[in-house]
Amino acid sequence: MTTLSRRVRRRPPSQRKAISSFPNALTTTLEEADPVRVYDSFVEQLDFAEFGIEIDLHRVGHSEFDPRAMLKLLINAYSYG
Repeated sequence: MTTLSRRVRRRPPSQRKAISSFPNALTTTLEEADPVRVYDSFVEQLDFAEFGIEIDLHRVGHSEFDPRAMLKLLINAYSYG
């Protein structure tokens, strides 16, 4: 048994159904009028091909961040200063 496998252990089956202190989805904690919902719908409607950004979900190699998620994060960060 390697050092890593000794440290990383799976939960026993009885604990897998334990109640989490975090919500199942982030949308359950956001209000209907939250600006984040507007940023999300705005970015989802954009055509990234018009900007020269290729989104290939089946690309092989190093995983990269989704450009849509990064743009949402950037817009949200700029809106709050």
